[in-house]
Amino acid sequence: MNIDHINTLTVMRTSIIIACLILCGCVDSINAQWYTRKYGVENINDLSDEQLRVSYSIARTSAILGGVVTGTGIVLTISGVVTSANYVWNDFLNYPSGAPTTQPDGSGLFISGALLAVGGAVLWISAGSRKKQTGPIIKSRGLVSNISVYPGAGYEFLTDTYYPAVTIRIGF
Repeated sequence: MNIDHINTLTVMRTSIIIACLILCGCVDSINAQWYTRKYGVENINDLSDEQLRVSYSIARTSAILGGVVTGTGIVLTISGVVTSANYVWNDFLNYPSGAPTTQPDGSGLFISGALLAVGGAVLWISAGSRKKQTGPIIKSRGLVSNISVYPGAGYEFLTDTYYPAVTIRIGF
């Protein structure tokens, strides 16, 4: 065994272990009525304002994390495909008769990337669902504070001229 083979195997094993750990973390976020389990209420409208804010914040962070994990999984999957194609091409060039080789391929990267992409997508979808549930309730209760800035124009009657302006809207 050469050193490249050992390093590639180590990377593949590490990638698979990391993918499994992330998937285990995603399993916790898969549930239909999360508010019943977490807060003990039967209806999402029974949550307090603070519970809604915290739930929305966690859902937003989880959705971002799910997107990052999915993106990482896609990159690893593509790396695995490219690595496998590279080794197949090298085998074709070096062994035209079809003799097998002991070079490692990118199947470990491909599998771990696919697992990460699937786990990240599950986290992304479930967190997005929570955001869609809590977001309208937060807005209807008026819990959203925001500042909006719009371009505008003013008109001065005495000189009959228009001038640029800015409209600032603050919601509490």
